[in-house]
Amino acid sequence: MNHELVIGKYTLESLTNGMYASPLDLYREYIQNAVDSIDAAVADNLERSSYFEISVNINQEKKTISIFDNGRGLSKSNAVSTLIDIGNSSKQRTQNRGFRGIGRLAGLGYCDELIFITSYFGEDTKTVIHYNAKLLKELLLVSNEENVSVLDVMNQILSVEEADEKADRHYFEVRMIGVTNDGLMNEEKVRNYLIQHSPLPYDKQFKWQSLVQEKVRIAGYTIPNY
Repeated sequence: MNHELVIGKYTLESLTNGMYASPLDLYREYIQNAVDSIDAAVADNLERSSYFEISVNINQEKKTISIFDNGRGLSKSNAVSTLIDIGNSSKQRTQNRGFRGIGRLAGLGYCDELIFITSYFGEDTKTVIHYNAKLLKELLLVSNEENVSVLDVMNQILSVEEADEKADRHYFEVRMIGVTNDGLMNEEKVRNYLIQHSPLPYDKQFKWQSLVQEKVRIAGYTIPNY
């Protein structure tokens, strides 16, 4: 083929706003990544299982959302490629919840800034990936530059830096600044969504939990919860 393939900038729009049925689905995408990270940390025996947690924080006044986990995190040698490459995930389809390398972009369409911050056990640095989501919206407006590629756009909206961190820390944080969707800031809606879509333990008042768990165990499965 004598044609140089160009992946246009509007692909990013399809991978963000157009990818999910509801803006709330971004919580599911980021939480499943957090769960995979916790599973990896447990497998590495970093801490006792009860140590790990996922924290979702909404600040309506400042219009910020933070989704934090103290799982394995990403090493500085892998962080940039993992958090910038599109559709190029090293996760295994049969072992991990997230595996397409796309879900981390879920927040891009709903804030002014999307920031990933991560640190890996044994490293005295943290990696900070900054997406200028507000600029992305401007670049996706119809213009005369219809042949602008995804690479061109990413080079304009992305920045990477490293900062000092304690070597015994391991975590990953998604930080959304200037959230533009009110539904994402509605604590009641978010709580109800998480109850339905997150791997939470059964409520103690759910009388069928023992029966369900026993049936699942007999079938050779477990229902993980966090």
